[in-house]
Amino acid sequence: MSRNSMRRVPFPEAGTGMELRLKNPGFATLFNKYGLDYFAVVEKGLLFYDFDLIETMLTLCLEKQGKNVDLTIEDLNEDLPLEKLRDKLLDAFTLAANGRTYSEQVEWTKEQAAKLEDENPSLASPGGILSNSETEPTGQESAQTNSTN
Repeated sequence: MSRNSMRRVPFPEAGTGMELRLKNPGFATLFNKYGLDYFAVVEKGLLFYDFDLIETMLTLCLEKQGKNVDLTIEDLNEDLPLEKLRDKLLDAFTLAANGRTYSEQVEWTKEQAAKLEDENPSLASPGGILSNSETEPTGQESAQTNSTN
């Protein structure tokens, strides 16, 4: 199996031989439309069912035998769950970006964060880049710190 065929997501719900695949010009389009944060914008937009973004991704990704096919959400079978469409678009996006399906990418990211935390535990401490805290320590925590100094 060629590397390119591994980065295609079969999409028979759109018709025989249909696939989803994001190519480099598609990434350029996303970058130009959404800016430097396009990766996060696309991920979040798909996760929260942004219909404009779903239409954009369909336009960029849907193809048959390597040629783009112009279909909209309305053209797809009404029995197709929106969640399934979203998941396939997420897979096409992350497969093109790094060769992993979306669920594989999420798992890989968790593994990398755990590995980084194991190598440098201070990253997970309050205020560290891997901590769940996005705020400064509370007054009580500050008071405890100050009383030990």
